[in-house]
Formats: sequence, structure tokens, C-alpha cells
Amino acid sequence: MIRLAILILILHINSLYAQTLKIKVQESKETVASESLQGMYSLIELDKKEIERAWEKKLKEYGKLTKKDNQYIITEAKVPDVCVLCQVYSKVEFTQKGTKVWWAFVSNGKNIQRKEDSISYRAAEKLLYEFTFNAYREDINRQIQDAEKALAIAVKTQEKKIREGEKLVEDSLQNRMEKKMLEEKLVKNEQEIIQLRQQIIQNKRDQAAAAEDVEKMKKAVEIVKNKLKMIE
Repeated sequence: MIRLAILILILHINSLYAQTLKIKVQESKETVASESLQGMYSLIELDKKEIERAWEKKLKEYGKLTKKDNQYIITEAKVPDVCVLCQVYSKVEFTQKGTKVWWAFVSNGKNIQRKEDSISYRAAEKLLYEFTFNAYREDINRQIQDAEKALAIAVKTQEKKIREGEKLVEDSLQNRMEKKMLEEKLVKNEQEIIQLRQQIIQNKRDQAAAAEDVEKMKKAVEIVKNKLKMIE
């Protein structure tokens, strides 16, 4: 079970990062709250729900956030190097290529665009790039933590198997010693049996000799008794 979990983790990491990640911030026109605006987006090959949570947290740094479905609006935003007071329009949606994070800016009634306000636009690009970069980095760090946990479990399992192997070897040696002792005892028992048989045979001979002596003594006693009869 543990080996399967580790294999799944490795396959997951390889599937996500089989090639070098190239973060791109691209231009596109989207509609948010009936406003059609030129903005920019980044495709992030990670779970949409995780990206939504992270993006919402990031947007709240720039001002009071209004959210409806997958769309976000900040009416009075302060975005470093982009605008002091502007409107931010954003949306997060799932695509076949990944989670699409898009945003656009309106300052003084004008949609901030690359050609008209390149400095602010590039600053916004940088912020979106950094968000995307951090999203991947945090995901990789989580995978590192999961991999380290899996490694720790694998090491413990290995150590357990080593201990079990050592115990098996120890038990095997103990069994061999016990077997040897039993074999020696069996040999000794066999020798004792042979000796006992010999002693039994000798005992029977001794019994026969003793019985013969008894008979002789009985005859001797009778002879002595008969001598009394001979006295007149």
C-alpha cells in the first residue's frame, strides 16, 4: 500500500513537471460585469479551486473586493506601480490548457493598455507573473513535503523490514542450535537406550544367578535340617 502511494506521488509530480515550465503573460479581451476590457492573463496548470483561493487573497491586498461567481471587481484599488486609485476587473476560469487568471485595469475612465500606458501595463504583467511563479513554487513545496513524508514512511518501513530480517536470521540460528541440541540429545538417548537394554539383559542374568543361589541355599538349609533328624 505504501509503495503504491509513493508511485502515485512520483507519477503525479512527473505528469505536472515533465517539461520545463514557461510562464507567459498574454493579452486578451474579456468581459467582466458587462465591461469589455483589454487585459492580460496567465495559464496556470494547477487546480482551479486552489488558484481561485490564492488569487482572491492576492486581490484583497489591493482593496475591497466584490466577487460574483468567478468574477472579481475592486472599485477603489491601489496597486503598486500600476495605479494609485483605479478599478480592477478580474476573472478565473478553467480551460483545457490550465486555469486562466485574467485581469484588467481602468484608471480615470481609461482602460490601461500596453500601447497607451506601457509602464503601468508592464508592472501589472510583473505582478501576474509573480503570482503565477509563486503558485507553482508553493505547489512544488507542497509536493516536496508530501515526498519527504512518503520518504520518511518508506525509511521506517525499510528499517522495520531490516529488523524483521535480523529477527528471522536470529530465529533461524536459534532453531539450528536447538535442532543440534535435540540431535545430540537423541544420540545420547539412543546410547542410553542401548546401555539400558544391556543392563536389562545383565539384570536378567543376575536374577537367574540369584535364583539359582536361592535354590542352592534352600537345599543347604534342608541338608542342615536333616542333620537334626540324624541325632538320636
